[in-house]
Amino acid sequence: MVNIAMDVEKTIKNIRSKCDGYIDPNLLSTIINKNYTMGRDILKVSDYGVKKEDTYEERFIKILEHENIFINCGMISFIPIVNECDVYSFEDESFKISEKEFMENYQKHEGYFGFLIGEDIDEYIIGIIDLCSCSIDSGFTPIKKSEKGLYEKLNTIIKREIIF
Repeated sequence: MVNIAMDVEKTIKNIRSKCDGYIDPNLLSTIINKNYTMGRDILKVSDYGVKKEDTYEERFIKILEHENIFINCGMISFIPIVNECDVYSFEDESFKISEKEFMENYQKHEGYFGFLIGEDIDEYIIGIIDLCSCSIDSGFTPIKKSEKGLYEKLNTIIKREIIF
């Protein structure tokens, strides 16, 4: 089970209750393989003791015991002209980051941001994922921890939604 002091079931219910046009509540979570490549949609999983009548949260908990799962918290786009990021989530906003941090995280397309948890992860990992491109290299990209900038902004948004 997750070693994080997070109430996973309440956190998932909390985030799903706030889903809107940027996040489909049924596409909130995606399995991420150990090498950070995309795995299956949790609604399509039928192993790990998952039953058709399980709630989304029950399904999530059963799968989390065996797989890493990405939890979507919104969309992000990068504006190269001004090293700016636009975040569409529970709170929409734009913010500027350093050129170095921009280049480390820049993606040409809109992506989704959120966090990764799993049975062998001691704390959540914040990152960006490309759910829409369907390319063979789609996957999760962690964002380097920092006290300011992109990581801190996304961490602030995510922390407000996690229930401990």
